[in-house]
Amino acid sequence: EKMQYEHDPSLLSPTTQQALEQEVQRLKNEGIQMNPGTLTQKTLASEEAQKVLKQRSIGVFREKRPYLTNDGLPREWEMLVPKKIAKTDAQGAAAADGTF
Repeated sequence: EKMQYEHDPSLLSPTTQQALEQEVQRLKNEGIQMNPGTLTQKTLASEEAQKVLKQRSIGVFREKRPYLTNDGLPREWEMLVPKKIAKTDAQGAAAADGTF
């Protein structure tokens, strides 16, 4: 379906078209900007990218993520991860909407 969409979105099934429209509307309603792609670790590490993300209430945090080696051994890899940060009120209290 991805190849069909790139060629001609009208080729998608009506169910898929409707689901896409609903998701785009949900993102717009919640003020979530759609990403044209995933940010690389190099981009997330740059001060300029972090500044832009901070303006959008997104922080960049270090997080350990599990993975398996080629031998099947579990390991952890430290990565930079973008996360929405809670907005604070005038007294500095975190918003009660559950965002972080």
